[in-house]
Amino acid sequence: MTSSSKRGRLAGAGLALLMAGAGQAAQAQAAAPLTPFPRASEYVRHINPLEQGTLPISPPERKSGGGRQSRWRMSYEGAVSVVQYDHKNDDSPVLIARHYAGQLKAQGYELVTICDIPCQAPDGSDDSSQSWRNEFDMLGKKLDLYRFGHHGLYFMAYKPDAIAAVRVGQFGERPVSTVKLVQSASLDLGPLKAWIAQQQAPAPSAALPPPPQRSEAAAPAAEPPAGPPKIIDIAPKDLEKWLAEHPRQRAVLQVTSFDANCVHCVRANPVYAALSSRPVPEGTVFLRMSFQPWQSVGQNPVGQQLGVNGLPTYLVIEGGKQTRRKIGDWDEATLRRELID
Repeated sequence: MTSSSKRGRLAGAGLALLMAGAGQAAQAQAAAPLTPFPRASEYVRHINPLEQGTLPISPPERKSGGGRQSRWRMSYEGAVSVVQYDHKNDDSPVLIARHYAGQLKAQGYELVTICDIPCQAPDGSDDSSQSWRNEFDMLGKKLDLYRFGHHGLYFMAYKPDAIAAVRVGQFGERPVSTVKLVQSASLDLGPLKAWIAQQQAPAPSAALPPPPQRSEAAAPAAEPPAGPPKIIDIAPKDLEKWLAEHPRQRAVLQVTSFDANCVHCVRANPVYAALSSRPVPEGTVFLRMSFQPWQSVGQNPVGQQLGVNGLPTYLVIEGGKQTRRKIGDWDEATLRRELID
């Protein structure tokens, strides 16, 4: 089996290994932060009651300017807890992962295996602790390089108000692990769900939008009071049908990407999520259509039909006609003035 087929096995052996022992651990009903694996020695603990950053979704891969970077990431702002552990030489990395997975499952998280042992990037890059440390600790170098390990595994777990990232690798003769928990009332899970959709899709080279469902993202601000998020993720092929079925709706459409190489999209996505949480005139609906990789929008017939030649692009569609257009990453006040008011 190829490494690419291993990466796409969200319900395959990787997740099966994690969950094979999760039942017993789930009975413990452990509360966050997670209890350590038996015989583990804590090496580093980092707590921040309010931190802003990103979490890697895909394994780090080579980038054109040198170095390595995860192509898929998600942004967060919330309370963060990171703990790094040393384990005994005869401890199993898979059993360590099961231990964490069981506790997360018991707390209502959905589990996603990103990569099995040995974790490999889509471009075939070797798994290294340096690359993972750069992704987990972009702000302050507070975490230990070697406790991410080599030739390891990586999985994530999520629910509406929290996300966990677990890395288990090998440092010399012994396993090591890093567990990061983020708690926030306004997580944008769109990038993670888009990545999941791509792994499950039969044609990975096609433009792959997130699953058509409401996002759970919002970035509350002080004024006006924010409500629940109101973004509908829609596939390009479904846009025309949706508009035909909702002729009386005033659709505000963001055409964007979750590709980390689209830096303007990365900045714009949480702003649009925040905008969607504000009170708006009755009949206004927020839509989001995304393309991975971001350059694929130029070859997509729906993108061409809409006249999209740069991301992010915002359109207002009323009665089947475009009435407003805005291109670029703007602040929330500007977007509201140009698209809503």
